[in-house]
Amino acid sequence: MIGKATVALVVLFILLVIVASRVPSEWAMLSVAGAGIVTLFCYLFFIARFADKHPELAATEGATYVQTKQIALAAKGMRVPPATPIVPDPQNPTLLEHLGQTPNG
Repeated sequence: MIGKATVALVVLFILLVIVASRVPSEWAMLSVAGAGIVTLFCYLFFIARFADKHPELAATEGATYVQTKQIALAAKGMRVPPATPIVPDPQNPTLLEHLGQTPNG
């Protein structure tokens, strides 16, 4: 989550530099800069609230989250997650096969 906050802060600084170099009116500059700062604080509030509600997911992202879940399952004595039907992504339908299953069932 810290990486995402850093990216948001860098984007705000880029916005402020562009506004300072391009906008001739002081009021327009202040309003755009203020809107950027308010947006940044709203985003940081959202990230903090998400991290408070889902600390496990906030601490790890992507593949690290999957590895953490696998370790937790192994600690419970479950070496391999139970076999369940594979549900393909409706946005990107592909033929998926599980070990021991045929495509027709």
